[in-house]
Amino acid sequence: MRIEYLRLPAFGKFTDHDIQFSPEHGLHLIYGRNEAGKSTLLRAVSHALFGIPRDSSDDFLHSSSSLRIEAGLRLDSGASLAFRRRRGIRNTLRDLNEQPLDEALLAPYTCGLQRSEFENMFGLDHLRLREGGRQLLESGGSLGESLFEAASGLHELRRIVEDLESRAESLFTPTAKVREVNKLAGEFRDQKKAVSAAALSAREFQRLEEEYRKALARLESLDKQLRDAERHRQKLLRIQRTKPLLAEREQLLAELNGLGALPHLAPDSQERYNQHTALLRQAQEVLRDAQRRTALLQEEMEELHIPQGILEQEAIIDELQQGLGQYRQVSQDMPRLLEQIEAARAGALAKLRELSPQAQDLQNGESYRIALHLQEAVAELAERFTALQVELEKAKEAQLSRESDTAATRNALAQFGSLVDTSKLQALVNEISKAGDLEQALQDLESQLRELQTTLEFQHERLPLWQGTLADLARAELPLPATTAAFVQEAGELGEEIRALLKEIKNGEERLAALQRQLAELSAAGEIPSEESLQKARRHRDIGWQLVRRSWLDGDPDRLGEVTYCADKPLPEAYEQAVIAADQAADRLREASDQAARRSALEEQRATADQELRARREELSALKQREEVFYQRWKALWSPLGVEPLSPQEMESWLNQCQALISKYEDSCRLERAIQELRQRIGYFTQSLQAALTELGRQPQGGLAQLLAQAQAFCEEVTRRRGAYESLQQRLEELEMEVGAARRRVEALLAEKDSWQVEWEQLMKELRLPAVTTPESAQKFLKRAGELIELLDKLAENETMKGRYEHYLAHYRQRAQEAALRAGLHLEQGSATQVVEALVQAGKQAASAAAARREKERQLEVEQRRMAEAELQISQAEDVLAVLVAEAGVETREELEEVLRRHGRALELRKRLEERETELLRGGDGLALADLTAEASGMELDAISYDLQELEADLEGLTAEKNELHEHFGVLKKEYEEKVEGSTAAAAQAAEEAQAVLAKMAGAVEKYLQLRTASLVLQRAIERYREEHQDPVLQRAGRIFAQLADSSFQGLDVDYDEQGNPVIAAIRGGELVGAQGMSDGTQDQLYLALRLASIENFLEQGESMPFIGDDLLVNFDDYRAAAALRALAELAQRTQVILFTHHLSVVRLAQRILPDEVLSVHYLGDVPELEEVQALQLA
Repeated sequence: MRIEYLRLPAFGKFTDHDIQFSPEHGLHLIYGRNEAGKSTLLRAVSHALFGIPRDSSDDFLHSSSSLRIEAGLRLDSGASLAFRRRRGIRNTLRDLNEQPLDEALLAPYTCGLQRSEFENMFGLDHLRLREGGRQLLESGGSLGESLFEAASGLHELRRIVEDLESRAESLFTPTAKVREVNKLAGEFRDQKKAVSAAALSAREFQRLEEEYRKALARLESLDKQLRDAERHRQKLLRIQRTKPLLAEREQLLAELNGLGALPHLAPDSQERYNQHTALLRQAQEVLRDAQRRTALLQEEMEELHIPQGILEQEAIIDELQQGLGQYRQVSQDMPRLLEQIEAARAGALAKLRELSPQAQDLQNGESYRIALHLQEAVAELAERFTALQVELEKAKEAQLSRESDTAATRNALAQFGSLVDTSKLQALVNEISKAGDLEQALQDLESQLRELQTTLEFQHERLPLWQGTLADLARAELPLPATTAAFVQEAGELGEEIRALLKEIKNGEERLAALQRQLAELSAAGEIPSEESLQKARRHRDIGWQLVRRSWLDGDPDRLGEVTYCADKPLPEAYEQAVIAADQAADRLREASDQAARRSALEEQRATADQELRARREELSALKQREEVFYQRWKALWSPLGVEPLSPQEMESWLNQCQALISKYEDSCRLERAIQELRQRIGYFTQSLQAALTELGRQPQGGLAQLLAQAQAFCEEVTRRRGAYESLQQRLEELEMEVGAARRRVEALLAEKDSWQVEWEQLMKELRLPAVTTPESAQKFLKRAGELIELLDKLAENETMKGRYEHYLAHYRQRAQEAALRAGLHLEQGSATQVVEALVQAGKQAASAAAARREKERQLEVEQRRMAEAELQISQAEDVLAVLVAEAGVETREELEEVLRRHGRALELRKRLEERETELLRGGDGLALADLTAEASGMELDAISYDLQELEADLEGLTAEKNELHEHFGVLKKEYEEKVEGSTAAAAQAAEEAQAVLAKMAGAVEKYLQLRTASLVLQRAIERYREEHQDPVLQRAGRIFAQLADSSFQGLDVDYDEQGNPVIAAIRGGELVGAQGMSDGTQDQLYLALRLASIENFLEQGESMPFIGDDLLVNFDDYRAAAALRALAELAQRTQVILFTHHLSVVRLAQRILPDEVLSVHYLGDVPELEEVQALQLA
């Protein structure tokens, strides 16, 4: 990218200032004195590309809203962009019509760089140059940092790395105890010990484990029995599915065996037999048809008669036919041509008699053919004669007119009076006029001042908090806008944090109240049943079962026990109610267990919520304290002004009002000074005009405007009279010169006329005309002679045409008669036209007969091909059928058809057999056919149905037993888990605390890892940059450094310090010299060389970027400055280079050593030394 132009309509001290950077120059040197605006231009480039900051100080002359920067950019590809940049928050990029543009349009031109990256990489001023040298010295010339800093302009890499390492070590070191990570690790180990101390005793655990395992083993045994029964049931179902399919398979196999032995035939044998039998019948029919058509065509060909003589003359007949039209046309044109010949001969003779009345024939006509050069000579001399006559008349009239005008002008000059000198008065008038209407300007300024003072008084009275004068306000040290903005931001952040905490506290209070309501609802639900009540209900149920069993199964009822058990209810009903009561007790105990767990969870959540609520309230208290400290700082900021501040947002607005008021106050002060100066100028100009008019004898009257009008009118009158006098003098001189010229013109034309007369007489002699012949008579003679020659030429042309016509007609008639004789036609008495027409008709008849014969021959050839193809198809079909007979092992085709029928039935049976076997395998649960057959043998379908019914009953019994055991196992499992978990409650609490410590430690470790990773990544980036760019960048930097250092150093190389780190060293006399061994100036040259080499390396990666330097050569002597300029000129061949300087010696040096096609010099502001520079350029 290059900058084509930079225009500053309103920016800093510039108004409508424009700089054009011509594309044919690579290095642009901008010279300006101190305060000429070089720094402003530097800022303008950066602000144009990346936006004008809100805190920009470039609005001291122009208002903030009117700041504008315009720039034109062009990419290496040729694409260009012209735009404007205004100050604002959004839509600051505009086109030249002030329409908004997307910021993304600039991305290709800035290569995606940010403002800081662009300024650090491609902007280098003297301060950065000195800072780069100092960093080289402090780092010992570290290679990675030096290369990285040279490319990016960053000088804080080592300090950043050290800060990251220090912050990481504050969190963790392997041997420390008080570091945060080390301390949390100790706490975690203590909590793990507490977990171990709270474990369950081994004996109790063993007892519960043994009982639990026995119940589990019984359940597994029942599961195995159920699986075995289910497998047997699946086997019976499989036999029930496959038995019918196996029977059908046996039938198919029996029928297949009944077909007997069959020859091995291909699967498509039947299809081949049918296909080739059909082909054989079709080919035989085609053969018979082709033989019949062949005989018919041969008979028709014998009847055709073709005249060969006519066919042999076909080409000649065609040629005669094509020429027949031309023959007829020539025959018609011959009489007209003869008439034209006679008419031309008569016309030529008549024209000859006009020239020579005694002529009787055309024998002497050619003597009047005049040579072309003589005709042209007559025309030229005649034209010259006419022109000479006209010019001579005009010249004589002009001579008389000029002599008359000269006499009149002398009389006018003799009557003119004397003139006065008004040059001093005119200079004074010009000076006053250039200054403009000063009195009106004074009135305007006074009006502006009055309006501004009125506005200031009004706004001053309404400015709150301030009791002093406007002058005091202007002198007061108000807080900077950036400071108040920071306070506004901090106040907003504090307010946001407080609001967020209040919201969290409100949510926490609501959550805590909800948890308390849920606990209250659990308490109101009633007493939780115990395990003893459940056992009691189950014992009551079991007693009822024993009574029912003795009564119903054993036949030995216990009447006393029944009375005791059921009192006034029947035994079955009482037993049923006991079962229901036991189940309900178990359900309530299970629900109660869930309620207990829920109560515990709710209480734990309530404690956590209460703890978090207290923490948020403590945080709110701390924030309130921060807010109090903040407002103390806020009041202290305004205390020097004696102002009791409002809120930061209000004071920011108040500060803006003050700034606007101060700006207007300063404007009023400037207006007062301007008014005073303007009054002094008006007085000076008034006195000067009065003195000048009096000196010239005029009476001055009125103020400055009236005096100026009087002086202008007097000067204009004197100027007008002087102009008239000078015009008359100049006119007289011009007329005297014109009179002399007119006389000389007349004399020259008379001499030219005499010369013409001599030439004319000589020409008439050559034409054999009298010498006194006038040009007009000579031209008439030439015209008649030319017309005669044209008639003679036309006559000769017609005679030639007549001979050609006669020869053509005779030759055509001869050829027609010869063609008729060769064709065997006797037409000697007919005309040529009749002969040709007869030949054409005979040719058409012969051609038609020949065409008919060719068509018959073609059809005959087609039928012969059909016979051959049919015979071939018959042979092929018979061959295939013979092969099929042989494959079947039979003698005749009838026997073949029987074998093919049996073979087709066998294929159908095998297909059905394959389908049944596929169904058997699909429904056989993976068993082979032999296994399925063996499994089903000896089994009857009726017996299988009965076995399935019994098996279903066994499965139901096992399932019922398993369900009952599951119920018992569930109670046992719950007891096991509750006791184990209850005994480990302390261990769980300790484990929870250990996890909390571990979470804190994880956060600290993560922060430590982030710091260490950032440090390692930055160090690796430096080293990676060194590894990737060391060789090319260092080699190029070495060459530039040797050039800058006046060959005191021969280049750069890599050395290693005491710790083995690579560092930059310069080569001097075969020895390596580190940065610490160089002078300040040499360090600057080394850093400049590294920067230029790194920029060249960047340019190889893609789009170019302009390099901008500001006073880089301040401490360079002339020789090294010249070397630096040459290095910059070399860089300018690859990218645009813009160099600012306030040293005229640098300009002189650049102009002396750099070619004009490379260097372009620009000047800022007034440059009195410019004449000296321009003289140097000319030299």
